[in-house]
Amino acid sequence: MVPLGERYKYAWSPHDIEELYDLQSDPHERLNLAELPEFKALKQMQKDKLFEWMAQERDALVFGGYQLPVGSYIDGRDITEQHQHEPQP
Repeated sequence: MVPLGERYKYAWSPHDIEELYDLQSDPHERLNLAELPEFKALKQMQKDKLFEWMAQERDALVFGGYQLPVGSYIDGRDITEQHQHEPQP
């Protein structure tokens, strides 16, 4: 069995979707689990850990005013120009 901290990979970006992968059953990261209800608590736990670390590192993204809505481009392009992210089955 792979320890929880090594089994799951969580990725967050202020400009994109959240990603959560089970590296034990999906080592090639093909199935994004982030939007599945049964992974809601795990995703939140991973996000909390990430933001705690970011705060310790004084990362500007943790502090208000730096996060654009999902799908926004930093250079001002419209969300319709963003690539599509459909939930995976």
